[in-house]
Amino acid sequence: MQIFRSRWAYRLVCATMSGTGKLTDPWDLATAFQPNPIELGIANQRTLWLLDGTTPDESHVITLDGESGRLITIRALSGTRPKLNGSITFNGSYYTIRDLEFFWDGWTTRETAQAGSSPTDIDLKTMNGIGPSLKLINCIIHDLSSPYFPEEMSGLEIYGCIIYHIGWIGSDRGHGHGLYLHNQTTTKNIKDCIIFDNFGWGIHAYAPTGERLKNFNFIGNICFNAGVLASDSYKNFLFGADSGQADTASFIENMSYGAGGLQFYGDGAINITLTDNYIPDGKTGTYTAVSESGNYYGPDVGNQVFVRPNDYQSDRANVTIYNQDGLDSITVDLSSVAGLSAGDTVSVHNVQDYFVDIQSLIVAGDGTIAVDMQAVNRSVATPVGWAAPATTFPDFGAFVLEKA
Repeated sequence: MQIFRSRWAYRLVCATMSGTGKLTDPWDLATAFQPNPIELGIANQRTLWLLDGTTPDESHVITLDGESGRLITIRALSGTRPKLNGSITFNGSYYTIRDLEFFWDGWTTRETAQAGSSPTDIDLKTMNGIGPSLKLINCIIHDLSSPYFPEEMSGLEIYGCIIYHIGWIGSDRGHGHGLYLHNQTTTKNIKDCIIFDNFGWGIHAYAPTGERLKNFNFIGNICFNAGVLASDSYKNFLFGADSGQADTASFIENMSYGAGGLQFYGDGAINITLTDNYIPDGKTGTYTAVSESGNYYGPDVGNQVFVRPNDYQSDRANVTIYNQDGLDSITVDLSSVAGLSAGDTVSVHNVQDYFVDIQSLIVAGDGTIAVDMQAVNRSVATPVGWAAPATTFPDFGAFVLEKA
């Protein structure tokens, strides 16, 4: 894995470094991820571009320090696929990570005879940290143990990330949630992520005994098949604490599929906003809403299409399709995606096999495409060290599309 600096001129300030940060002489990861590898310049944003490649199985620690209003961005160079293999720790502050892939390919087993969340007889590689004001944008995260974002990671934004094949199975149950979140003070924002096919819960916002849980926005997320890798059914969305009521969260335009819907856990929650969520697998638990309208919790999924344009890439969108009638294809209207026009070719990624199952389609004159929903034409990726789950097609599909 190699890194070079952005086109802006920055002087190196660290004493020991590999390379100069130029395209012809790139830094290595250890050099680029240490504190302040680039001097604060006159630009409000600094970018570290990652080149193509896969790292060895390593423990990656990012300790970059940006400033409020002067973020550092770590991003894949256009046309490349940087893959960080192993554990990842987000320390430092005020930086954004875009378009990277995080995973671990070293599972030798994903089953333990021990109960609980800290088994000692299997290796666990995960994603966590303590750095404030982190943004994870349009990343792909898979085959880790349980990405955890604690209270210390204040001001967190996770946007447009594809998260799957997380966790392991113990003697008690499946462990490892797509996103494991805790928060009390500043607000954490989780928006337009697609989370599925894990051993544990989907989005799991939780506080242990004696701690509070509050201040979240969950907007436009697609969560499905929580617990399927443990042959169990867990909730796609969980919000609650072991002691006391959880407080202040917005659930807006989220979608789910599978046997687990939305759960307000423990003593329930107060100051909840529920708007235009489509959760046909239902909700459970107690809560007090400050606003509640436009939600669907019934068992009849119907034939529904939801398109959510990407906030950071104008020619990209998430598409969710409920296909109760089992139609061979579903028409999707892309007129809301600003960066796409009639005649454009789009790559439609089935998230269940994101890098393989890609349909190439041309946007018709009326702004539509026809997405194939036939199970025989769709594939499902195999988790590292585990059997692949069953497909959700033709009943349901989630996709990421972008201009080819």
